[in-house]
Amino acid sequence: YNRWLYARKQDCLESLLHADEVRGKRVLDVGCGTGFFVRWFSERGAALHGADITDVSVANLHQQFPQHQFTVADIGSSSFSIAGDFHIVNTWDVLYHIVDDEKHQTALRNLARAVAPGGRLILTDQLAGAGNVQPATHVRFRCLATYQKHLPELGLELQHLRPLYFKLN
Repeated sequence: YNRWLYARKQDCLESLLHADEVRGKRVLDVGCGTGFFVRWFSERGAALHGADITDVSVANLHQQFPQHQFTVADIGSSSFSIAGDFHIVNTWDVLYHIVDDEKHQTALRNLARAVAPGGRLILTDQLAGAGNVQPATHVRFRCLATYQKHLPELGLELQHLRPLYFKLN
């Protein structure tokens, strides 16, 4: 099941970015976790900076990918301060774990600040339904209208929607 999920993530990412769009680009991977996206971007020649809330993930990734930078950081914190304008800011399966709306707004501001002019922000969320839904204490899915409201305020434009797990249940 996990292999299928990651294969689907890779398919979606490859539908958005071709290798020539990644080679030589500065990429920020927020929520770099086990390194799936770190590996994907690295194999395509990106200069990568990974950020994760857990020090264990960052330590493991430092060992696996010494050519890249990694930082323990909380994207939902006002103290998030990874410097640099990134061509691609990648954050998968992270934002819906920020259940507090104010911290979610802070995370979106931090992500928007990290994107270079003309760059791309890639994120995942449920985006379905008429409103935001909190199915568990650690998950709050935001609907498309939430992003349509807040992204333009941050200077970002929604360009593509890709179904990730269509009718998974």
